[in-house]
Amino acid sequence: MFAPQGTMQRSDKEDPFKMGIGYLIKELNRPVTIVRIKDYRGIWPAPKEDIAQAKYKDLWPKRRGEAIVAVSKSINKDWSNMSMIQITNYLEEKYREM
Repeated sequence: MFAPQGTMQRSDKEDPFKMGIGYLIKELNRPVTIVRIKDYRGIWPAPKEDIAQAKYKDLWPKRRGEAIVAVSKSINKDWSNMSMIQITNYLEEKYREM
């Protein structure tokens, strides 16, 4: 499982996908399933400090609540025929459609 934005989201405006996800998928050349979790920030906010400096306890959810989890169908493509930029853009587009 990978977080394609590269970090925990700190606002309702989601960060764009980083190119590393395209590189990983191209190298692995395996089917991809996208998981999108919405409305979780009230339950599991990002730590105030950078995640690398956060204390272990600050990385756990803060309270119980409800979130929406959407799971895509498996995406079976020959990723080797696409550039990492094309893969990243394709996956981000599919993610945003969910």
